[in-house]
Amino acid sequence: MIQRVLVLWFAFTSAAYSQSKVGTTGAQFLELPLSARSAGMGDIGTVLMDGHSYHTNPATLGFFQPGRVSVQLDPLVSGYYGTEVHVSSMSAASKIRDGKTGGPTIGVGVRIFQLSSGPMIERTYNRGVDYPDEGIFGTGRTFAWNDTKAGFAVGLGWSGKIDFGVGAGLNYIRENVHDYHAETWTSDMGAHLGFAFQSDDGAAFGPPRIIIGASLCNVGPDIKFIEKEAPLPLTGRVGVGCELTWRRDGRSLLQLFPAVQYERHYSHSHFNTITRYSHVDTWKQGIEIRLREIVSARVGYISPEGYEKSQWTYGFGLSTVGLHGAPPAETSDGGGFFSSVSEHVDVQLSFAHHSSIIDEWDGTNYYGIELLF
Repeated sequence: MIQRVLVLWFAFTSAAYSQSKVGTTGAQFLELPLSARSAGMGDIGTVLMDGHSYHTNPATLGFFQPGRVSVQLDPLVSGYYGTEVHVSSMSAASKIRDGKTGGPTIGVGVRIFQLSSGPMIERTYNRGVDYPDEGIFGTGRTFAWNDTKAGFAVGLGWSGKIDFGVGAGLNYIRENVHDYHAETWTSDMGAHLGFAFQSDDGAAFGPPRIIIGASLCNVGPDIKFIEKEAPLPLTGRVGVGCELTWRRDGRSLLQLFPAVQYERHYSHSHFNTITRYSHVDTWKQGIEIRLREIVSARVGYISPEGYEKSQWTYGFGLSTVGLHGAPPAETSDGGGFFSSVSEHVDVQLSFAHHSSIIDEWDGTNYYGIELLF
């Protein structure tokens, strides 16, 4: 009787994505970066304040000023096990309560993330029919892999001389492959702290602003696939960033944002009645350079414990935010529809590349588009 092997479920998810951990861990797709901006900066997400950052740290939702709608388009992973993997992410976030009148600012976000593969060969333990000379054993049939993450998050933020925020999120997780599926839920928690060394007097060089973020992600029960249970990729993160701004004529001319993030990834394995616990530590460094709030360049470095090769990342961004001049004078007709759109809707485009721990010239490309209202 042919035994169907689902392309070594854990091996596929671990090797395909460089964030694989020691021990048996399921739902590895949860460790993929969910924005091209963070991917370009080395997957740093706890200290970024944009429409995707709450995926990594839900506390950032408490500091949204405009409502935001974010869409990430088809990053592509190629060359793993002779197949292609497409990833798409869509999220929306908005402020629902303004804290200027007292109390916290409250922001909410919803998201859906999907991963799908191209056709993969169905393999067997005991005989090969497709490529026996190459040691590839198959049944002559193919199947596809599909993963989904859908959820929401809430963040509360108190702004002042010191900004402080907390947040939490809940997600539904489902993995489908061939005739099998597994599902579970996860929760995320985060905290945010921001402060400047001195008050901002509008000088050409703004006071350095420190941002500290911490989060614990993918907290939830083990996921059971067929007869095998595996823990979720539980990850704790702490990040620190420093925002430096140079101005001209009251507008931003140059911004630098260096950041560093430490991560600890927990996992455990079951051997008969014995459970073994382990963890992997990872350091991530990144910097973003933004000119006139129009053009951005990003670079990052990921150094996971236990790997001979680390990863380099880089990315670019274009934004219409810096193209706006002074607000137009009010007119009786409101300036018209297209004038209103051009003044109140901004577009941000991003690209990022991750090198691979297997081949530094191969890797993953991320493409992102974000609309800001």
